[in-house]
Amino acid sequence: MKAIIRSIITKELQDKGIDYKVVFIESSSINGECDSNNKYISINNKLIRNFLSRENLEEKDYHLFITMFHEMRHAIQNNNIMNNKYDYNTYIMLKEEIISQYDSNYYKSNYRMYLEEIDAREGGLKDSLEFINRTCPIIAPILKEIHDKDIEEYEYKDYKNKEFSITKKEEVIDVIFDRIIALHPELLEEYPILKIEYNEKGIPREQEELIKITDYNQEIVSNILKNRFIEEIPNNQRRR
Repeated sequence: MKAIIRSIITKELQDKGIDYKVVFIESSSINGECDSNNKYISINNKLIRNFLSRENLEEKDYHLFITMFHEMRHAIQNNNIMNNKYDYNTYIMLKEEIISQYDSNYYKSNYRMYLEEIDAREGGLKDSLEFINRTCPIIAPILKEIHDKDIEEYEYKDYKNKEFSITKKEEVIDVIFDRIIALHPELLEEYPILKIEYNEKGIPREQEELIKITDYNQEIVSNILKNRFIEEIPNNQRRR
């Protein structure tokens, strides 16, 4: 079974140009983990035992597959950041990663609303269902039902109303990140994508400056404008 799991994960990721190892662990606290620094995905042996413990397909525990594709999604997220493949969600994930470097409690305190985790839960389910539909479509509805029950445990709130451990509850991610980038403008050279939103001193660009930007991903620019200044600027009002 471990050979099959290892083969599925490595092939699915290699098809996307991503090379990760797969290891198996014993843990009472996590089902799996993606270590982007050391390039490996870990899967808890408990999930394998639970999956194999029942013969009837309708009674099997499919958290094994959900976890596999959840952790693969994290590998894809990291690969996108490392290779400058940004959309707006990936841009926000980068900001969260940087905040986590300066606040060790940030990830744990905000796990349920951490965008990387939201994407891994939703995208991981989508990817796992696509895989199951290709290989054993009869169990796809079961997998979806299990995932939906798990999601009910989370209290989703509007993304901008998140509570952050680093600062006051009412502050949003931009306020937190603005403070960090102002103190560490060198991050702009390490992550040039941030230059869309911040000038060389680490100060957020004014609305007029952002409107003039045409040489970066316009989906990111439009969302920054919408987030910073409430209303999105129509394309026909952008300066060329």
